[in-house]
Amino acid sequence: MALVLSLSACSGGSKGSSSAAPTTPTPTPTPTTPKVTVNTADYASPGNGIARTGEHRISWWHGTDTISMVKGEDPAHIEQWQLSGGAYRLSYDRTDGTGTAYRLELRSGGLATWLPATWAVGDEIVETEGMVRRVDMAGRQIEYSPFPFRVRLVAAESRDIGGDLGTVDVIKVEYEPVPSAYGRCPTCVETFIYGKGLGIVGWQAQRDPRGMLWFNKRSAAVTPLGPMAPF
Repeated sequence: MALVLSLSACSGGSKGSSSAAPTTPTPTPTPTTPKVTVNTADYASPGNGIARTGEHRISWWHGTDTISMVKGEDPAHIEQWQLSGGAYRLSYDRTDGTGTAYRLELRSGGLATWLPATWAVGDEIVETEGMVRRVDMAGRQIEYSPFPFRVRLVAAESRDIGGDLGTVDVIKVEYEPVPSAYGRCPTCVETFIYGKGLGIVGWQAQRDPRGMLWFNKRSAAVTPLGPMAPF
C-alpha cells in the first residue's frame, strides 16, 4: 500500500512548497580505550644478587640471557627463565618438591612462552602444543608428556603490597594448566604478581588455603645459585 503525504497550503502561501525529507541522526561513535601495554622486562627481576623475604627467601641471579630465582635457602631450588625470541620461557624448575627438574617445551621444538616481552592487559597466550620434560639430577629423562597451558595478563596497576615496599606498580598474571586447548580448570589457576623493578612480589594457588603469599621485605642475605640438572 502506497503512503501518500498530503500538503495543506496556507492561505496566501505559494504553490509548490514541500517538506524536507526526514533525516536519520548519525550515531556518535563510542570511544575506544586503548589497551594498557607493558614491557615485562621492567617487572621480571630486581637485579643480580638481590634477595627478598616474606613467605620465604627469593634470590635473583642473572646470566647472559637468563634470570634465575633461588627459592628458600637451598641453592638447588632454582626456577630459571630464558629470554629468547621476544619472550620469557620457563627453561628450568626444581622447586616443586619432587627432587627432579622440569621445563616447558613445545612439541615442535624449543621452549614454550611464559611472558611475552611486550604484553597488553587482557591478552592471553594458549600453548596448545605445550609439553613438560622432566629429568632427574643426572639428566635422565623421567617424563615427556603433553602439557597445554594458558597465561593471561589480567591487570597493570598501582597497589599497596605491604612489607617495606609499600605502593608499587604491578602486573597481575594468571596461569592455568588445561586438559585441552579449550578446556578450563578454574581450581588450577595460579596468580603471579610482579612488581616493577622487583620481580615476583606475590603468588597464590587457588587450591592453597593460605591465599596470597607475599615476598615484600628486603633482605641482605642471598642464597647462592647452586648446581642444575642437565637437559
